[in-house]
Amino acid sequence: MNLKVLVLSGYARSGKDSLYDGLRSNDERFERIAFADALKDDIDPFLRQHVGISAWTTDNGEKAIIRPMLVAYGEAMRAVNADYWLNKGLDKVDEYSGRVYVFTDARYENEIFGIQKRFPTVSKTIRIKREGNSPANNEEIVSFALIDSNIEFDKEITIPSIDDKLKETLGSHSEYREKRDALISDEFKNIAKKVIEEVINGE
Repeated sequence: MNLKVLVLSGYARSGKDSLYDGLRSNDERFERIAFADALKDDIDPFLRQHVGISAWTTDNGEKAIIRPMLVAYGEAMRAVNADYWLNKGLDKVDEYSGRVYVFTDARYENEIFGIQKRFPTVSKTIRIKREGNSPANNEEIVSFALIDSNIEFDKEITIPSIDDKLKETLGSHSEYREKRDALISDEFKNIAKKVIEEVINGE
């Protein structure tokens, strides 16, 4: 497989990372690139020194403390250079690796256009929507209004509500909790197979 680049775009919690996990489970040549990871790498030394919390913390309480700083730093660097985070992501692509690079968090018009400009013949775009999912904040409302008006995606995916499926098929609360993660994983694996067939191999 030659180099390919896949761009996933959707609201926060729409299932972009879950789709990547499904892609990766089908083929180890898929490799994740996230602009948010570059942000965390950038600010992690400062946070460790001055706040005593890593940008990569998994503790929900610590995440709540540092989230405003992550958001502010991300916005500040975009104000300095609108393509700052785009360039950080593009630098991670090895054009001779034969991998399929998946940008999992394209939430701005310039990020999608920038990837398409850099990889005009090998990039594909997917707009992900999830039933019941809405913009996380005003910034997402504005950015996705521009994206949906100006970008023609190669494929659009609407992910059904997992919770509704479970309520239809499962009875007890304990059974619901037990089966939820497994059903989510299976759902995204099936979606990922279709993406590989239709978008990656369907040229």
